[in-house]
Amino acid sequence: MQSFLPSGVLDAFIEGYLRSDASGESGGSEPTGRIELVPHRNGKTVFELRYLDYGLIAKVYDDIRDGALAFEVWHTLWSEGFGPDAIFKVPEPLIYLPEHRTFLMELASGTCLLPLVLRDRNACIEGMRHAARWLAALHVLPVRAGAVDNSARILYRLARKLVRTAASCPELEGTIVKIVSELERRGEAYLSAGSQPLVQTHGRYHCGHVYVTPGAVTVIDMDRSAPADPAKDVAEFLCRFRIDASKEAIKRRLVDDLGAVGTRIFVEEYDRAGAPRLPGLLFYWSATLLGLLADTAQKRHLDDDIRNARLAYYDSEFAELPELVANLSHRT
Repeated sequence: MQSFLPSGVLDAFIEGYLRSDASGESGGSEPTGRIELVPHRNGKTVFELRYLDYGLIAKVYDDIRDGALAFEVWHTLWSEGFGPDAIFKVPEPLIYLPEHRTFLMELASGTCLLPLVLRDRNACIEGMRHAARWLAALHVLPVRAGAVDNSARILYRLARKLVRTAASCPELEGTIVKIVSELERRGEAYLSAGSQPLVQTHGRYHCGHVYVTPGAVTVIDMDRSAPADPAKDVAEFLCRFRIDASKEAIKRRLVDDLGAVGTRIFVEEYDRAGAPRLPGLLFYWSATLLGLLADTAQKRHLDDDIRNARLAYYDSEFAELPELVANLSHRT
């Protein structure tokens, strides 16, 4: 994968979006600033650019089809309720340049939610409300964009991770077998509840993708947005939030259990907003935790004490999930 912005992108942006004269005076103009944000990740490289009065994000894709699909889905959402005049929005998709495999969009305004919700109890409550309302607005949107998500795909990805983990960490074989057996039971319970109507999902929803201002909530990274079970978004959000809250509590020796507070507020607000029922929450949350356990197990660069503490946390959280989910809401 290339980790540089293809030459000519800004000229193409000027010509294709700003509608400048094609023969123009751009002369290979360079941005006033360029920051490589996410090199070599998920088939794309992400840059932050400044050009004139524009704050831009440029995503350069390995596969031209991935970029085209991302732009199509993003533009559909922006046009169908998540645009400039909405309280809940996505950054404006500006243009897709297939010859450069580059998708240009506006830079999200506001403050990232992640540090805010870990600050204190009041900030956590307010931040969780913002995040839950945005997600509920997406899940009740009558639009369907992108290829329908295959619910079995999460198991395929998980199986690959577990094979690698068992090979590199044979001491965890017993733990993995135990958790996979329990995941199977939770999956069967989910399937017995019947099929769940699909909604438009984000696909990678967590606090780091949410930006807040006094008048709006903007969410980024919609590349994986697709019709799917709404529980997948809620599960990933809560799973990752609680992990971040746990790490912050240890680091700062916090008295408040922000993980518990934020989880309760998020589910209550999501429910209050009229979002769908979540019979799959326990299964998807369990699968997300197991995937993170496998990822952490393979991080041999971590200090052994830190690595073992995180693995113990995931194992404990996995065991406690049935009771936690049952107590959250009758809608789960």
